[in-house]
Amino acid sequence: MNLPRVFAVILGLIAGTAALSVYLSRAAVGELLTTRAQFEQLRPGDRIVYVCRQCDAKRTVALASVAEALEYCREGATLSCPGCKDEMRVVLKQVPGAPDSAVEVHYFNKKGHECLTIAKAPPEP
Repeated sequence: MNLPRVFAVILGLIAGTAALSVYLSRAAVGELLTTRAQFEQLRPGDRIVYVCRQCDAKRTVALASVAEALEYCREGATLSCPGCKDEMRVVLKQVPGAPDSAVEVHYFNKKGHECLTIAKAPPEP
């Protein structure tokens, strides 16, 4: 084998391993909650997990009510990272000029970086 072919194979293995790692980490967290409609479908007893993109800290929360679930998608609400203790603010975004589009939920820190992800936790075995 020549050197470019060996390099391409090694690069392919690295990319494949990275893709598998992302897939497995997302499967462990569950379905990402990115819209207000997804939060509205949550019910008492459902569990959510939020993950800080800065420090990879995770917190699992069992929801006690629908109102508690909606608090995670209320414009201006704040959440605290369980690891780095950074404060995240909820920002809702909708496509301009498209009133029927889904309202997206984003979480920004004080520096303006989006750094929190919330997902519905998979059922416990």
